[in-house]
Order: sequence, then structure tokens, then C-alpha cells
Amino acid sequence: MAGGSGDDAGDAELELYRQLDANGFVVEKGTSPAFVDKEAALSPAKVRRMEGKWRQMLEEWQARGAEPAKLRKRVYKGIPPSLRGEVWRRLSNATELQRQHPGRFMALLQQPNERVSNIEVIDRDLNRTFPSHILFRDSHSTGQADLHALLKCYSLHNPRVGYCQGMAFLGGMLLMQMPVEQAFWVLVALLDGPMAGYFEEGLPAVQVDAALYDELLARHVPKVCARLRDEGVEPLLYMTDWFMCVLLKTVAWPTALRLWDRFLLDGVVVVFRAAVAMVRLCEQALLRECPGMNELMTFLRNLPPQATSLRLLVALDKVKLDTQQFSVQRRARLDAFIAEHPPPEPEREPGPDVSTTGGGGGEVAKGKNVGEVESEEREVAEKAGDQANQAD
Repeated sequence: MAGGSGDDAGDAELELYRQLDANGFVVEKGTSPAFVDKEAALSPAKVRRMEGKWRQMLEEWQARGAEPAKLRKRVYKGIPPSLRGEVWRRLSNATELQRQHPGRFMALLQQPNERVSNIEVIDRDLNRTFPSHILFRDSHSTGQADLHALLKCYSLHNPRVGYCQGMAFLGGMLLMQMPVEQAFWVLVALLDGPMAGYFEEGLPAVQVDAALYDELLARHVPKVCARLRDEGVEPLLYMTDWFMCVLLKTVAWPTALRLWDRFLLDGVVVVFRAAVAMVRLCEQALLRECPGMNELMTFLRNLPPQATSLRLLVALDKVKLDTQQFSVQRRARLDAFIAEHPPPEPEREPGPDVSTTGGGGGEVAKGKNVGEVESEEREVAEKAGDQANQAD
């Protein structure tokens, strides 16, 4: 009987893997794949050619830096799946951050969970993050354990921001591309760089981006913008998920991967272009098929495939926007908003000083001062070096 039970479990696992799509999502019987885009399939021969070109460029990048025009051209054509994690790390500068702070991730990971004020929220969100992906489907899976570690460590690394819903999807995406420590440093690079202000109290960057997005809609899709304003459908009511999750919960998965390639290169301007392009692709449906606020909201929160497939990449390239000028304008608006709405001072509890340390300017974990954390980081780094020497 025991043998039969084991065989049954093995058969069930094999059957589960047979149901996976190319990206690791489980396609349930009788349902349509949620993240499939038939236009995304590439022949093995084409993938191998891409890999060869990218490996050569990565060697050149390592030796003398990337040639901007060549890098941009390659990124916009798409990064091969086998190299996506490595390229993302370099584009985000996470490789350098990790090199500058050896041992920090492990030092944070070794802190007790009790030091994370919102650990219960993290625990609750694990099962809600990509539940149909093989990495995160099981509560005892390595994927959920890594996601927990990633979110815990970021919350300790930067308790001023801590953990906010939406971060789990960013972390999940990164863990599909790279190991947990590498994913941690990419998350740090994103939340301290292009996504700074998205998850801080009051969501200042989201509010600023909502106003900017409304202006872009008025310029590029004026009829839809006027209709949305007339019906009281403000951008914050539907675009918050688009921006805070970088469209992960909105577009087909192959499209999301290609958008993230561009996002890691050009920043949040890619999300603005995509958000405008999605509405433009659905302009006629929004004007003719949505008589009121409820219908408009439902449509915008459940966009049709015509707006979320790889065709979106062609459409967003037609949204003309001066990247440098727009980025400067956005930065100035965000700075002004924060100056007018300064975040409250964090509560100080009795005990050792809570100060800031490197790796994005986050605060040291509650109850530890800078010297204690840096000492732990050095010890972890030294142990790792000793283990490497023994292996040699």
C-alpha cells in the first residue's frame, strides 16, 4: 500500500508538470491560460542565436562597459530567458550593490521574525502571490520560503518603507529569474531608484504619477480622457495596480517579461507609455461599450487581450515621450509633493540607536545600531570566504 501511495503521488506531480506553460504557470483543465500569448513563441534556433549574441555582449560589458546604443537595441528586441536574471541585475546596478555589501542579506535573514513589525501581513500575502505558478503554488515550496525571506529582509533593510502589498508581486517576478539574494538586491535597487516613493506612507509617487498620467491621457487619447473625467473615473481608481506592480497583474506574461526588460533599462517612463497605449488600443470599446462609471471601471480593471498581448509593445512605441525631459519633470514634481507633504517622523523606541546604513539608505533593523549590523555583515562575509577557501 505504501508503494502504491508513493506511485500515486509521483503520478500526480508528473501530471501537474504536464499542465505547466512555458513560464511555469499551471494551466487548469478546461480553462484558458491566463498568461499565454501565442505570438510569443520563439523557435529554439532563434533563442540560441539570441543567447550567443547576448553572451558576447555580456563579456564586452564586463570588460569595458556596455555600448548604450547596442544595449538598447538588444533589450528592446528581448532578453533570452536563460540570461534575463543576469541582465536585469546589471541594468538595475544590483550586481554592484551586492558587491558593496557582502553579508548584508544573510545578516538580515538571520534576524528573528519578531523584529519585522508586519511579518503577519507578509505571511498572509504569500499564498496570494502568483498562486498558479509552480514556484509559489505550495505553502511549503522553496518559492514561498524564498519570497518570505526576500520580503522580510527588505522590511528590515528599510523599515521606513517596510512591507506594503504589491511588493510581493515584484519579489515573485524577480524570484522567477534569479536566486533569492540576487532578487533582494534588485528589489532594493528598484525601490530606491525608479520606484522610489511608490510604497512609502501616503504613496507620494503614485499620486504624482496619477496626475502626470491624466495629463498624458488628455494629450494622447483626449476623447477617452474627457469621458473618464465626466464619469468621475480618476486615474487613481484604476492605474494604481498598473504602476505599483509594473503591469504584472494586468498584461499577458510574455508581454510582462518584455516590458520589464525595458523598465529595467528606461525606468517608469515605460509604464507610462504602456498605460497610455493600453487605453489607446481600447479607445473605441471604452467610448461605445461602457455607458457609465461602473462599466468603465470594470473594463479598465479587466483589459481585453488586444491591449495586453505583445502587440502592446508596438503600440507603446508610438506614444511619443521625451524620456529625459519627462523624467526630469517627474522628479521635480515628486520632490515638490514630498516637500509639501513630508512623511511623519518614525516613532523612536527606547534602546540602541536606529540609524541608516548603506545599500539604499534604509534604516538598520529595530534594536540594532550601525556597528552591530555591520559587524554581523563582516562575520557572515568572512565565514563565506573561509568556506570558499576550504572548498578550493
